[in-house]
Amino acid sequence: MIQYLQENMWLLWLTLAFILMIVEVSSGDFVFTCFAIGALGSSLASLFADSIWLQVLVFAVCSTLSLIFIRPPLTRWLHGKQKERISNADALIGRVGKLVEGIEPNESGYVQIDGDQWKAVTTGGKAIAKGERVRIVERESLIVTVEPAG
Repeated sequence: MIQYLQENMWLLWLTLAFILMIVEVSSGDFVFTCFAIGALGSSLASLFADSIWLQVLVFAVCSTLSLIFIRPPLTRWLHGKQKERISNADALIGRVGKLVEGIEPNESGYVQIDGDQWKAVTTGGKAIAKGERVRIVERESLIVTVEPAG
């Protein structure tokens, strides 16, 4: 088995590149993509050189060059000109949902957005009936403040 891997190091590097691209799907930051590019470079190098040290050197150089020259344009392309990426619950602000439980004055209810239900209160303590569309204007912990979407 060891002899097979030594004779077919390209396959090992190619498998590593494939695994790194799978990990990249969950990351989305293009770091693992750069390492996958390094593994592809090493896969090509292993076809021409048997030295494992040379292959590791090619991996390091290709990965570093990818991090310097390929990752920045990819992240700009993906994230646009935004300075800060809004994620998780903060991304709810401004979204429109439907009340699944009406909100009485100075009480709370529940709003559904993308299949998730959030505890909701209204601005100014106004009542909003079940089934109405509302816009999220603020979030504090797990409670969102809503207003009629109009």
